Amino acid sequence: MKRGMNKDKRGLSTIVVTLILVVLSLVAVGIVWGVVSNILKSGTSQANFQFGTIFLNLKIEKVYSDLNGNFFVTLSRGIGAGDLKEIDFIVSDGKNSQVVKKQTALSELGTSTFTLTPSDLSGISNIAEISIAPVLNSGGQDQIGSKVDSKKSDYSNSCSGILSSGQSTGDGIYTIDPDGLGSEPTLQVYCDMTTDGGGWTLVQTTIKGQTADSQWTNTFSTQLTQTIGTPSLTQPYRLAMKYWYMVKNTQWAKMSITTAEQKKTFDKSSNFVVTGVDSVASPTKFIYTGSDSVYVLNSLSSGYWNSCTNGVSYFNTACCGTCILYASTYYNANNQPMMNVITAVDGSSLQKWNTYVPLDRLNIFSR
Repeated sequence: MKRGMNKDKRGLSTIVVTLILVVLSLVAVGIVWGVVSNILKSGTSQANFQFGTIFLNLKIEKVYSDLNGNFFVTLSRGIGAGDLKEIDFIVSDGKNSQVVKKQTALSELGTSTFTLTPSDLSGISNIAEISIAPVLNSGGQDQIGSKVDSKKSDYSNSCSGILSSGQSTGDGIYTIDPDGLGSEPTLQVYCDMTTDGGGWTLVQTTIKGQTADSQWTNTFSTQLTQTIGTPSLTQPYRLAMKYWYMVKNTQWAKMSITTAEQKKTFDKSSNFVVTGVDSVASPTKFIYTGSDSVYVLNSLSSGYWNSCTNGVSYFNTACCGTCILYASTYYNANNQPMMNVITAVDGSSLQKWNTYVPLDRLNIFSR
């Protein structure tokens, strides 16, 4: 009787030991898979295909831009199997996104730079985030993998971007990244977040009696890259003019305080968009679309930057419309901004000399 009981106990012990071994094996498999899964998620991503998983080591090395609005994305590829046929670039401006497809023969351990042109990015105002996904040939068919790398800008490209993202804290100084993931550094600008819906980026301030310093009369190519002063509503300031069109704008505004009545004026241009420069290698003027009867940059009858605001004529005597600085005894003005507005923001009439209102200061904004 005892012998039979001992056999039953030994059989039961064997079953228990077997079950314990099975459980330990499952735990071990789980631990191993957890380690492998973490490795897969750590930067070298995967593309799933019909015949298993092909691992690719693709990385965004650098993103930079030029004056024509082209973005250049340099990718590197590490060790990893797969017949890479195409890269899908998923680009976003923070609101909208689109996929730009670029064919490639990038091989293992190779690097390649891809160009995303303005026509590629027709629905994107600037690149705030970019991701890449590989397209490989598997079994004679192209298969799109999952995203393998991303880069993101931590700043909006304009005051309107800050406002629309809900990060506005009112009028004041903000940091923006004018070309998103491009090569330009971040910079500080003044934002008007209250007038006419807000989101206005200050690009220039001129004031009555401003000294005709030589830095204001440099050639256009110098003004493109030179910021004068610091962002201010009350002190002379001009943002480097390349940013005037890098900050993708659809509207311009001229705001000021009048000389005689100390009333705020606001003149919003209905159709003026700076699109670039005439020559990247040797820029001499702006190009733009639309029409504005009193042009943002003074009397631009040809639609370009002209002698009214360039060279020694910056402090000129024959400016009209919106005058950056008007120096003429005809208006009894002393390097004084002028503006042909009729009423102030509060709707009241303003005192004019001839057909223009003399100003203590002129602030130019874009949005």
